[in-house]
Amino acid sequence: MRKSEFMRVLKDHLLPIPKSYGRVYRVSAVVVPIVWSERLKLLLTRRSDTLASFRGQIAFPGGRPEENEGPLQTALREFEEEIGISPKKIEVLGALRVEKTRLSDFFIYPIVALIDNNVSYKINPEEVAEIFTVNIDELKDCEKYHPLLWSIFQCGSHTIWGATYRIIKKLIGVLNEAKIPYR
Repeated sequence: MRKSEFMRVLKDHLLPIPKSYGRVYRVSAVVVPIVWSERLKLLLTRRSDTLASFRGQIAFPGGRPEENEGPLQTALREFEEEIGISPKKIEVLGALRVEKTRLSDFFIYPIVALIDNNVSYKINPEEVAEIFTVNIDELKDCEKYHPLLWSIFQCGSHTIWGATYRIIKKLIGVLNEAKIPYR
């Protein structure tokens, strides 16, 4: 599948990006970056161990809004702050359904974007300890049941769980519904 066809088909199956948040407290927005290469990949981060919350967890780049920001503005600002990729270097495709965290009562707005495989990034060490990619077609083999965390993806040394796991499952559902091959 060519890149332009992939983008068109995926856009048709994603939701429109909300202009504003449904509530003013405990909201955040993330970029769900699909890396365009021979095999589709997801770019993920491991949060810094020095952060006050969610330290060391696997997550998508993102965070809380600043005053008067909508989900798209928040996600793109945080994406650039955390991993140094300018919003001009990505193609925003649409949104997934809002994901509510089970323990911290956050509403996360996932914004799906496409980035090229050769884009360079610069980690902000105050927020991000590591950036890595996972081949989407390998996630099925990484999926496990964990008695304390429900279902997870155990991809090498990375344990993906919670809201990040559920957002990935939503994305895979959209890719399957759109009949988009992962390779």
